[in-house]
Amino acid sequence: ANTITLDANLTVECKGNYFTAVRIAPKDSLDMKPLETPATSDIRPQYASFSPADDSLTFTGAGNLVVTSQSESAAVEVGGTLVTLDAGTASFSALGNSATVNFTYQGAASATDSLVLTGGKVTLTANDPEGKGGVIEITTDQINIDTEVEINTNAVTLDDGGSISISTSGGRIFSSETIGLLNLHAKGNLGGNISISSAADLDLSGTSDSSSIGSDNGGTITFISVEEMSLTN
Repeated sequence: ANTITLDANLTVECKGNYFTAVRIAPKDSLDMKPLETPATSDIRPQYASFSPADDSLTFTGAGNLVVTSQSESAAVEVGGTLVTLDAGTASFSALGNSATVNFTYQGAASATDSLVLTGGKVTLTANDPEGKGGVIEITTDQINIDTEVEINTNAVTLDDGGSISISTSGGRIFSSETIGLLNLHAKGNLGGNISISSAADLDLSGTSDSSSIGSDNGGTITFISVEEMSLTN
């Protein structure tokens, strides 16, 4: 297991011109591979291939976590067999013309918790600060929400809204009746797309909005559950 204890606030920022990526996963998730070196250069470049290791990743403690990737093509990637956010507030933001936030699962479908969101409020954001919405994808085995979660791919200007996709391979998507809220936003001049698909029960509280904020059409919102479904506002 891999545990990061936040005794104080932690800010992780990666900003640049063309491409930036912040990748958070258990140890041994990066494979450094040397690239061919030009004959005229003494530089020995390396390429890091990223594949989340088959292990768990836990954030705990009282501190807040802020993760930001900002560039023309910005990405935030979080992965593991079990990702638990149980600290203060947690914010993951990809900001750019091409902006993506991905939570990925490494493991077989087993209907056991693989993404646990508790502690302070969790916020995921993907958009262009001057334009369209981005893409947020959560692909995991089973989700347990026991805090407020805000997922935002709204367009900042009168541009297109982004997309939000959340799916499980083996288990349910569940938010507790007391404080478990999942709020999803993909608004734009052309509304974005929101898709929630559960391999078992789907039990959620919160709001979903892919409305048009201009003169174009609203987007789409899709909920799919293999078993029982309960949606409350």
